[in-house]
Amino acid sequence: MNTKHKTGTSILLILMATVFVSNQVSYGQSLLTADDPITENGLTTLSVLIPFSRGLEFYAQSSTIELLGVYRFETQEDFFWGGGHLITETDGKAFASDFAVGLAIRIYDTQDGESLTWQFVRPDGTMRGTYYTWTYDLDTDCWQGNTWPWTDCGDAEHPYLMNIRHTLVMVINSSDIPGIDDYDPPGIWTINFLKNGALLYTEQFELVPVPKLIIKKAAMVSPNELGIGIEVEYPAYPDYEEKPLYVKFSATINGMPVEKIIPVDEFIESIGLGEVWGRGQNQMFDINGNLLPTTPLRIDLRDPDGSPETEATVPKFTDNETFQLAGVAYCDDIESKLKSKESEIEVDILLPVVVLHGYIDPDGYPLAWWKGGSLIAYEVAYKNLSEYLVSGGYTHESTWDDGTDEYRTLWDPSDFIYSDPRDYGATTIENELDRLLTDAWEHNYASKVNFVGHSFGGLVARHYASVRSENVRKVITVGTPHTGATRFFENAFTMSRAAFEEMVQEGDIMQWAIPKYDCTYLKNKSTIEYLNPLSVSPLFKNTLTTAQGSGVAYYSIYGSGYSTPRKIFLVQNGDWYKERGKGETGAGDGYILAESASAFGSSMPPIPRGKNAQHAVLLNNTTVKTNVLALLRQE
Repeated sequence: MNTKHKTGTSILLILMATVFVSNQVSYGQSLLTADDPITENGLTTLSVLIPFSRGLEFYAQSSTIELLGVYRFETQEDFFWGGGHLITETDGKAFASDFAVGLAIRIYDTQDGESLTWQFVRPDGTMRGTYYTWTYDLDTDCWQGNTWPWTDCGDAEHPYLMNIRHTLVMVINSSDIPGIDDYDPPGIWTINFLKNGALLYTEQFELVPVPKLIIKKAAMVSPNELGIGIEVEYPAYPDYEEKPLYVKFSATINGMPVEKIIPVDEFIESIGLGEVWGRGQNQMFDINGNLLPTTPLRIDLRDPDGSPETEATVPKFTDNETFQLAGVAYCDDIESKLKSKESEIEVDILLPVVVLHGYIDPDGYPLAWWKGGSLIAYEVAYKNLSEYLVSGGYTHESTWDDGTDEYRTLWDPSDFIYSDPRDYGATTIENELDRLLTDAWEHNYASKVNFVGHSFGGLVARHYASVRSENVRKVITVGTPHTGATRFFENAFTMSRAAFEEMVQEGDIMQWAIPKYDCTYLKNKSTIEYLNPLSVSPLFKNTLTTAQGSGVAYYSIYGSGYSTPRKIFLVQNGDWYKERGKGETGAGDGYILAESASAFGSSMPPIPRGKNAQHAVLLNNTTVKTNVLALLRQE
């Protein structure tokens, strides 16, 4: 055996017990800071961190070993950066929610040939034991491990300071899943430290179990209440007997910090220590694991903490609201160590959406609109869009099966059909939408809506947003004639002048569909010349404002794969005109030109020719439905 001495060299060895689920290699650092006495007296310090190995046999030069104490580390940051606490501060207890537990010792006046072994003994007396060997090279002042090749001799500033960078870890399993018991058992654990096979130190600490909590679901379950579904377990351990149990939830919702503490006995009639509550079908979840409106865990956004002394209210939503909800289960006092690790879930609350239909000719066919009878393709498109939005997180049903008022976020033509534009003006439709939104907001926690308007419905949404911008967040138009439609003139000149002017005067919003582009041409035998429609009738004027509502976002979706009327050729017919011959066409959806449908708001890529790509059924096009949902969810 080499008997050389290197006086003045010391080593700080921190032997860690990690309370953390991991099978990965960890990294070590010194437990003690530069201000610790270990750096005094001119001693050169070598620091080694061994995270909770099952055991360690260490060949070192050692003549003095000093016990510094057993430490607990609450977080991973504490573990890496020396933020441990002596367990004497917690009556000799460490907790399953801690990140690590460790024994710190100091070794100095080193010699070759010393054998150091660390043992960790479970409460039942079984040993956790795996051995690693390191040797110290006196000639190079470097430590080398025999389980992997590395050499670290420090640097110019710290020539003898080094950290073990690849320490194989055997960690304590501290499963956070209620009912899962594959973790190291609670009770009195023993740490033995041996030198040359002889017991040098024995230290003990109590490993105390903590509650387990998982937030499984969280969603609005009524117009004002956030419902929560959890699984929770409180340990069958003396520290929890005859003490009050609680769950605490916290979040920042629409900019407002929210905190709610709920005593367990308020939502669980009887819970046994060591039992899992909330798993399977119960008052929180149905047989498929869906959150029920009957869940007893609720936060009323009008009075989040439930205290009569406070008047804090979460502001009504004006956009989609996404936030992190955190939960902790604890015993007796939130400041105690008898609490679970924090469980967190993302909550997504969608702003309501109203789908507005296009122009309907009530004389053309009877309307079924989901109320019985056979649906035509035009109606099927709306129905399928609604079903697609429901699959994307929106709620359309007005009540739960038990009659409880549901948090509702979708209205479509099965709920609302605006008045015939031929008979009513803009004011009438404004008032109708005011009433619809007032009713809609009784079913959710919003103060704005999004509109999806198909064809003429997009013009209705645009107008409403311009006069009621405080009520609207987004307007998404699909196949909407923003600068009018040539089809309007085709229909107008099939009527008499008197009938046309009566229709436009009674239903002034019909003028919103009059083309703003040149499309009427007078065709003679040998010439074709532009015919200004205002010279035909002063009512041929598009009166829809181009103003955008303050704070409203606009998007347009349109088709471009079909030949669509662009120019119409006319001949004199008394004091009126009639169409003569086939006009010219442009790209569009067969009814509305692409140039018109894309003329307002941010345009999405055009929908090419294909399945459900023509005007009447655009809402049933897969790409259209995908884009609508994406735009609605977009921040």
